[in-house]
Amino acid sequence: MKKQVVLLIMVQFIFAVISPAQNFTFHADAPFGIQVTRGDGSRGAQKVIFYDYDGDGDQDLLLSGLDQITSFDSWNDIHFFLEMQENIGDNHNPQFAPRDSIFEMLTLPRGYFLPSIGDLNNDGMPDFILGSDIDYIGNQTFLYAKGLGNNVFESTRMDSMGLPDFVPESVFMPELVDLDHDGDLDLIASGFMSAFAEEDGPDIPVFYYAKNNGSKNQPLFDGWYYYPYGLTPDPHIEMVTSGDIDNDGDIDFIGVTNLIPSDSLNHIYVHLNHPGQNGKPLFDTIPVASPFGLPTTFGATQLLSPDLVDIDGDGDLDLFVFEGNSQGLTLKYYENTLCIPTTTDVSQTICEGEVFTVGNESFSEPGEYNIHLENIQHCDSLVHLILDVLGPVSSNVEATICEGESYTVANETFTTSGNYMVHTITVAGCDSLIFLTLNVNPNSNTQLNETICEGESYSVGNESFSTTGNYMVLLSAANGCDSIVHLSLTVNETFNTPLTETICEGESYPIGNQSFDTPGHYDVVLSSQAGCDSTISLDLSVTHVDNSVTVIDILLTANLSGASYQWFDCDAGLIIPAETNQSFTPTATGNYAVSVTDGSGCSSLSACIPVIVSGIENASLSKAISIYPNPASEWITISNSNDLHVSALSLINLSGQLVKEVTNTNSGKMNISLLDNGIYFVKIKVNGFEITKKLIVLH
Repeated sequence: MKKQVVLLIMVQFIFAVISPAQNFTFHADAPFGIQVTRGDGSRGAQKVIFYDYDGDGDQDLLLSGLDQITSFDSWNDIHFFLEMQENIGDNHNPQFAPRDSIFEMLTLPRGYFLPSIGDLNNDGMPDFILGSDIDYIGNQTFLYAKGLGNNVFESTRMDSMGLPDFVPESVFMPELVDLDHDGDLDLIASGFMSAFAEEDGPDIPVFYYAKNNGSKNQPLFDGWYYYPYGLTPDPHIEMVTSGDIDNDGDIDFIGVTNLIPSDSLNHIYVHLNHPGQNGKPLFDTIPVASPFGLPTTFGATQLLSPDLVDIDGDGDLDLFVFEGNSQGLTLKYYENTLCIPTTTDVSQTICEGEVFTVGNESFSEPGEYNIHLENIQHCDSLVHLILDVLGPVSSNVEATICEGESYTVANETFTTSGNYMVHTITVAGCDSLIFLTLNVNPNSNTQLNETICEGESYSVGNESFSTTGNYMVLLSAANGCDSIVHLSLTVNETFNTPLTETICEGESYPIGNQSFDTPGHYDVVLSSQAGCDSTISLDLSVTHVDNSVTVIDILLTANLSGASYQWFDCDAGLIIPAETNQSFTPTATGNYAVSVTDGSGCSSLSACIPVIVSGIENASLSKAISIYPNPASEWITISNSNDLHVSALSLINLSGQLVKEVTNTNSGKMNISLLDNGIYFVKIKVNGFEITKKLIVLH
């Protein structure tokens, strides 16, 4: 396969390190729509500055000059202006919109007006250095107008920023430039220092330098220095602007002279910078007068306010300068027609049988070649060509894919295992043979039938399932192919059974293998037939039966009322027939107990209570004495059928405490109106014997 490969060198080659052959040629007066004056002839500009004020990548135009003089009494009566023409074209084809008074909020100096522009504090907004502000005793200083955005500025006298005043009657023009290449803007002041101490003495041309010792964001100056890095003015007064006029990568200065004799030549002086070994600037001691075709005038025609700018975007600096005479000021545009021989290196690879063309020459063999051309600026251009020629290419490829996939080589696609040969073209455009060995691995399918309990989950790969259903999960097998798992999942129910139960004290409640005999809440987890949890929630109450007994002499009384009772003879181990009342009076000495059964059916047997029946107690006497009424609420009376003397009555509650006592009673009566409702025991002393009877008080 053969091709014709043609290299069209359509762009300007990289500048070689060869002395430039540049020339400034007059092009036009105030081109590109520049308005040196307004339409009514007012506000004639005396200085122009090109700067990308709106940040859109092209050069806008700032025009300044004298506006009007209302009187000559003070500097306050002299008024200046600053206006802008926006570049509405582009970097290569400028076109300026009409003048716009956008700087009305800028505080202009009280004195004369010579501006310089730059982003001094690196905040992205343009700042101005304005010269010069004059105080009430004639001292002069620059103003720093810091940009705040939206054409608003904050002005500060620079005598408060470490830069001393100029002597009265001096004139200096500021220029912001990074002279020492440290990344921040320094300040150059060019002009003259007045011979203030000598009447009619000569003015002294001076270049002052204020080095920015701060940072890109926080400017800081520490005074003025004379003649920085050898920069020396012409013997006449000179005001300068900066730019790399010789395209060697450093900052040069150009200036025009002022107040020269009318029979003299007026030059544009170029101060060329030839940095020393330490990289610091170093300027020629004697400036060059109007080199590179820069303009020269004679006599009354003066050159004023030069400004260097790459207005046409061709990589070199062009010149705008005012020519002034008795007829007024004219802004002149000089285009820089820079011609620099260039050298470029080209490395190219072609295929065997092809050719590579540079200009009118063609090459097909590997090697190094030098070709002389003419670039678009009609300058010599050397192309150094390194050519490599590639032969046919072949390669072996082994690939593995999965069932259902395909493998593509060039424009061919394969889906089955086998050996294939593919003819294609390399990225260099040469023939290429690819020998393909293709392996196709199968996919796998797995069926799972699983059962889980409610609340559990079943995982396949990174996926989890918790509800009954059929699922398909795509995994990757060890061979890198698909592994499809078909899951049939059954979720069995879990149970929760609530129970509320009551047992008698001493009993227990069984659940599964556990028994409970104290009150409380219990959760017992059992296993259902399906193997899932069956939870029984038991709330258990335990009934306690009060089996305590109150003993008064030989009268035994169970303390729990409203229950069923059965009295026992502990010594015989037998129940006492017919003794089923709450109280029991033994007739013989022995040990006795009572079984108390409450309304819920729970029973409790009391401890065995020893009782001694002595001769003091007379059974026939007890039967002869009774209490009435019983129950009673106000009074009780002791009935004694034997007419024996009752010597004392004692009233005792169920806790065995003495509540009331009456002695030496003849009537055998007792007032009980103040007693609480309940069961009491009355001890009756009669004829030397003591009889106990039960009394119920009920109001």
